[in-house]
Amino acid sequence: MFTACPVAGTTVSRAAGHTRLMKSPGSRQLLSSSPEMMWVAGEQGRMLRVNAAFEQQLGWRVDALAGRTFTSIVHPDDLEATSRELDGLASGAAACAFENRCRSADGLHHVVGWTVVRDPA
Repeated sequence: MFTACPVAGTTVSRAAGHTRLMKSPGSRQLLSSSPEMMWVAGEQGRMLRVNAAFEQQLGWRVDALAGRTFTSIVHPDDLEATSRELDGLASGAAACAFENRCRSADGLHHVVGWTVVRDPA
């Protein structure tokens, strides 16, 4: 399982640093109250939890993203690099940071910088 949120200096987000979500009620509170886009994915890369900031910033409803792979909203030209970063987590890396273009619900792409952290649990 891993968690992602945007990092500072992106065109879509203004998050400062990175955040790690643990499996706890506090993490769910953080996910639901954060103004920054955050998601939790399972081993297969499917988004298990997505916060409402995706709707505010990219126009995606939470229920439209739940169960989809994160790469399903990544620009085709960024898929290889994004997959390489996420594969590193699956191979045991603790964290990674990268930028990619994510597709909004209206079909436009926006640059987002992400920090992704592996949950060791």
